[in-house]
Amino acid sequence: MENKIFTNIISINSDEEAIKSLLKNVQYILKWDKEIVDVVEIDTNEFMILRNQQAFNHQETIKVSSSNDKIVYVSTEGRIQYRIVWEIEQINENRTKLSQNLYLENGFYEEVIEIIKPVVKNAFAENLYNLKKLCEMGVSI
Repeated sequence: MENKIFTNIISINSDEEAIKSLLKNVQYILKWDKEIVDVVEIDTNEFMILRNQQAFNHQETIKVSSSNDKIVYVSTEGRIQYRIVWEIEQINENRTKLSQNLYLENGFYEEVIEIIKPVVKNAFAENLYNLKKLCEMGVSI
């Protein structure tokens, strides 16, 4: 069983296809998540992520899947196993709503989750803002 921890939502001045491309190409995470120092492709849609020493998950494996309006990152092999569901909704021609939903896999006590939740939500929101800036710069893939 998993626990939904939070949802962050941001509006981006970009079309949904550009955002989907950026999220699907995990190599670009180096440009919007400052804790990540390296990304190594292991297999199709599977990547080893290396983070700086201060990160809770120093090393993890991310598997990426996608459907029409969702992209999913599943993290395994780190201290915390989690899933991020990115929901993408085109508002108009050049504006998109991006929702970032974090789920933790079983193994954490509710008390621990409540303690770390504000810090983790804030860190993820900062990365989401960095992703917004990257999208709005018009980075081509």
